[in-house]
Amino acid sequence: VVELFVLAYFGLSLVSGLPYVEATQSARWAFLFLLDVSLLYYVGLRACTTRKAIVAVMATFCLLCAIFATLAVFETQRHWLLYAGLGEVWGDILEFAYVSRAGSLRAQVTAGQSIPLGYLLAFGFGIWLYLSSHVNSRFWTIAYGALMWAGMFAAGARAPWVAAVTIFFIVLILGPNATARFWKASL
Repeated sequence: VVELFVLAYFGLSLVSGLPYVEATQSARWAFLFLLDVSLLYYVGLRACTTRKAIVAVMATFCLLCAIFATLAVFETQRHWLLYAGLGEVWGDILEFAYVSRAGSLRAQVTAGQSIPLGYLLAFGFGIWLYLSSHVNSRFWTIAYGALMWAGMFAAGARAPWVAAVTIFFIVLILGPNATARFWKASL
């Protein structure tokens, strides 16, 4: 069923763009879709067949988010985009811009902009809320959550903050003792 939705998205995107772009650009977009979406979906479908494999992939994603959050805090503290000069060295000018809010740099890391970075960290925070049930140390559970929030604050995008709070309350509602935990967290 999911495959049909992926194919429907591909077809709708291709057909809706045909009147506005050339055939070569449509062919390029179709190739990139097959490479970026279909291949990733297929590999994920074949690799994550057990619950243990899914948890391992989620833990890897959380590790990468921890690295991104640390780099985001560094970028904001030093007021220096780490990857801004990388395009010049590689001969391809990447579009990185120093964007500030209230005098502090909005971190981008490798996300290209602060908003995608913030959403990436909000998603990592949500995954961590699930994975924290597998961690015995309360310190590491709180430390990782604080690191994700520090990274989201370094990104300076407010919509991911709202998304992270929404994810937090959804996890509370779906977990055990939902009513008591929800009201305790709300207060």
